Amino acid sequence: MYMKIVLSTFPRSGSHLLKQYLDQMLDYHITKTHTQVSGDDYFVVTMIRNPEDTLVSLAAMRTHTGEAEPDLDLLISRYILFYKYIIEKANLIIDYEFMLNNPGDVVIYFAQMMNLSINDVKVTNNYVDDPATGYLVTSTTSPQYEKMRELINSYDLSGANSLYEEAKSLAKFK
Repeated sequence: MYMKIVLSTFPRSGSHLLKQYLDQMLDYHITKTHTQVSGDDYFVVTMIRNPEDTLVSLAAMRTHTGEAEPDLDLLISRYILFYKYIIEKANLIIDYEFMLNNPGDVVIYFAQMMNLSINDVKVTNNYVDDPATGYLVTSTTSPQYEKMRELINSYDLSGANSLYEEAKSLAKFK
């Protein structure tokens, strides 16, 4: 039996949205992190998203919040390392695109799988941009978004794409 359920995702993969839906429908605290968690007492849930969209979103967000120009080689290598972890350690993999279109189905399946009771609540997306922190719900609204997409498109993402496809083949929802 697992002692703790952890939502462990690479940044900008949709974890805020999934956590919001889980919190709305379940009476169970799920920890959200962007770090790799392992151990027999953890049930690791993760969300996967294609590398181009993930990395563009992350780079645009970091630029938007005033961080230095992102080191794209470093971000790509971190994505690759995280996806190797996901493939090896995650107990439940959920595809971002599927979750966007079917959030209730994802939460209900997860609750049944973990034998958790479901609140009689319909999931709603309540996330809004936070001007105080610079957090954007969607980085597509960042003025840097298209610039970051052009930069990312100049990199070889074949290794990241291959790991994403492998993780997607293991996903419960595709």
